[in-house]
Amino acid sequence: MFLALKPEYLQVEAWIVLILVRFSQDQKNMQFGNALRIQRVIKGYTQEYMAERLHLSQNSYSKLERGLTSLTVSRLYQIAEILGISIQDILPAENSGHTEKSDSAKNI
Repeated sequence: MFLALKPEYLQVEAWIVLILVRFSQDQKNMQFGNALRIQRVIKGYTQEYMAERLHLSQNSYSKLERGLTSLTVSRLYQIAEILGISIQDILPAENSGHTEKSDSAKNI
């Protein structure tokens, strides 16, 4: 038996999916921002220095670190070059909830 959903239920379901997708993206932006901040601090750079090198305002750069804005791939490469790291060092892992077994555990 096939049950048809009322249009109002479909709209609610679509909004829930949209919210979940947005939340997932916000989480990744925050992970990226935290990784970026950590790498910047390790290098001893200020937000002002990074903003200047990237030709951004300090406020715009701050939004990157707080996960409030996205960036282009070319900007990502610029950041990695300035910090002297690979882009993998600042990109959030796809399976951030999954922990890999240690080498010793893999051999068991």
